[in-house]
Amino acid sequence: EPPADMKPKELHLTDGKGVRRYTFRKEGVETLDTALGALDTVRLERRRPEKDETFTVWLASDRHWLPVRISKRRGNKPVIRLELQSVEGL
Repeated sequence: EPPADMKPKELHLTDGKGVRRYTFRKEGVETLDTALGALDTVRLERRRPEKDETFTVWLASDRHWLPVRISKRRGNKPVIRLELQSVEGL
């Protein structure tokens, strides 16, 4: 059994049509070079094997869990990648 912090977590997110519940698994921690400088992040993934699709979110642990990168891949091909460029008020 995985450690408690590695167990799948359910998050409520919007998909543009409404709020839905998605299950993510913590895949590790990474330091990302971003427009805000180097940030310690937690990488969460949601896999959909039936579509050969992976949705990944990197959350900045020392910035109130701000999402700093989001990517979606089908197979080995990127479909979309969003990266934070600026932020005010944190």
